[in-house]
Amino acid sequence: MHFQYTGWLRAQKTVPAGSLKVGTNDLMVVNGAGSGPSAIRATQIQLKYLWDKSDYLLKTGH
Repeated sequence: MHFQYTGWLRAQKTVPAGSLKVGTNDLMVVNGAGSGPSAIRATQIQLKYLWDKSDYLLKTGH
């Protein structure tokens, strides 16, 4: 079966904090083997972190 999509698909990727380092981080997006060219548009990066003045606490095991 051959599939060719000619529109835009929404996607998101969560990167674990342990995978990031202090300073500049590079993210690489690659296509699968045999894929044609693709494009990325309207990119957003959201950083979420817990700080000492948060009005909520995250607890594991719930």
